Amino acid sequence: MNNYEKYGPTIVFALNKAHAIALNKLFNEKGKKYGIRSEYIISSVRDMITGITISNEENEQKIEQYRKGEIQVLINVNILTEGTDLPKTHTVFLTRPTVSTTLMTQMVGRALRGLKAGGTKEAYIVSFVDDWNDKIAWVNPKTLTDAEYHEKETTAEKRKHNIRLIAISKLEEFALMADSAVDTSSLDRIAAIERIPLGMYVLSTFECNHQILVYNSTETAYKSLICDLPNLMEHYGIEGETIPEGTLEDMTEHCFQCYFDENMIPSCSRNDIEHLLKFYAQKAVEPLFVTIDEMDRKKLDVSEIARKIYDEDMRRSEKNAYIQELWEEEGSLIPVYYSNQYFFKKLIDLELDKLDGDVEIAVTEPQTEAELRNLEQLPLQKIIALYPKIGLALRENTYAAARNADGNYVCAGCGEVFPTRTYLQVDHIIPMAKGGLTVQDNLQVLCRTCNMRKSDK
Repeated sequence: MNNYEKYGPTIVFALNKAHAIALNKLFNEKGKKYGIRSEYIISSVRDMITGITISNEENEQKIEQYRKGEIQVLINVNILTEGTDLPKTHTVFLTRPTVSTTLMTQMVGRALRGLKAGGTKEAYIVSFVDDWNDKIAWVNPKTLTDAEYHEKETTAEKRKHNIRLIAISKLEEFALMADSAVDTSSLDRIAAIERIPLGMYVLSTFECNHQILVYNSTETAYKSLICDLPNLMEHYGIEGETIPEGTLEDMTEHCFQCYFDENMIPSCSRNDIEHLLKFYAQKAVEPLFVTIDEMDRKKLDVSEIARKIYDEDMRRSEKNAYIQELWEEEGSLIPVYYSNQYFFKKLIDLELDKLDGDVEIAVTEPQTEAELRNLEQLPLQKIIALYPKIGLALRENTYAAARNADGNYVCAGCGEVFPTRTYLQVDHIIPMAKGGLTVQDNLQVLCRTCNMRKSDK
């Protein structure tokens, strides 16, 4: 504000939408006495934190006002990186980090138009860098140290906050379970504890915040995918912070087919994979994983609650009183996690129907030596379909054994190195047709060419 004559029309690149809104408020509060007006432009996607939606038409109006000099400061999130010519821009404020040379060039280029292009003779690039050691990934909470983070939360407060985030994400699943028109029989058959996540990946990108719920069924697959992300980005030629839309679709489908399976219950959402890919392209770090304490998971297990009601043969009034007591218990995580008491009761009723034999109960995994031997005689895909946890572990362990020191995969046949799993398949060393079993020692990774050449040999 004190140096506007020097800086002139200024574009500010903000970190995210909430940041842009906050900066705009500060600029306008300080700018009143100087006659300096600020505006912000963000994408038309509704912001998950602020709930604010800005249309593209409004953005165009603000950009035109900036061109005419009616707005002196224009704050944006990735909108003005390319495709918009604002030659009168004299200064660029960089109030966000980047690992992308391309994006940096685009941002500073807003002020470097030059006289021949209708721009200014001189320009200013002002970069704001926080006093933290890791400049690349400082927005990831995992990089914060105790000395840098002063607003400490208690363990209980953190747990309650994290589970509240999960509760929001669970509403869609609960809504499906409450809708009698939707077939949820596969979900209904699994143990209740399997429907409670082990934790979640917390993703914060320039567009939004997103949580990926991780269950017993998807834990191993997510770990393998995240381990492969650096090679995956290189394979698809992703160098900047933005993945082209068509490429993003291809990458998402590739990740789903190579790391997950339709038989997972609960399964993985392609939307979650898409958010994970966007996050890694922008931050180039492993996302933060927030766990749910094992004791908390057991307290949230509606099957245990239903078992108590069933064993004590509670009358309807006793059952309702017991459920109400659990819901209102001081410090209980049940209302935080389930959000809606109606859904909570419905899930308990589902578990009671299982105990009464009205709902099919999931087949338990093989326990005896004889059962395991029978399982080993099945193809891997059949094992995955019947017992996803066992089958997927076999598949992931086989891929893990095929990795070299650089994190790439090596074909056991020709020795060729592959950065991703796209052209690779899990193969039986001794074919099943010749008595080979689906056990870890008899599985290897082959490229498609070697696998076709080997056939049943």
